[in-house]
Amino acid sequence: MPERSAATAPGARQRERTKAALSGVVDVLTLAGQQIDLFREYRTRLSADSVTGKFDVRETTTAFPDESEVQDNASDAAEQRALH
Repeated sequence: MPERSAATAPGARQRERTKAALSGVVDVLTLAGQQIDLFREYRTRLSADSVTGKFDVRETTTAFPDESEVQDNASDAAEQRALH
């Protein structure tokens, strides 16, 4: 039986495929981490601006839906998922 080189051994091919598949996952996780950092930075800035009066939170909160509307929408969505 001929001896296989390390480059063509089934284990080496599987490792390469696994590395290639994980590479995409690592890219997605890196991007998600960067986005989380940006959201944290935005939250910090928003808090600072509202405390110092640069941003009036009262105007923004009037655009939010009532709690009952949010719960009704959540219930409707849950019912739709149950039907499918």
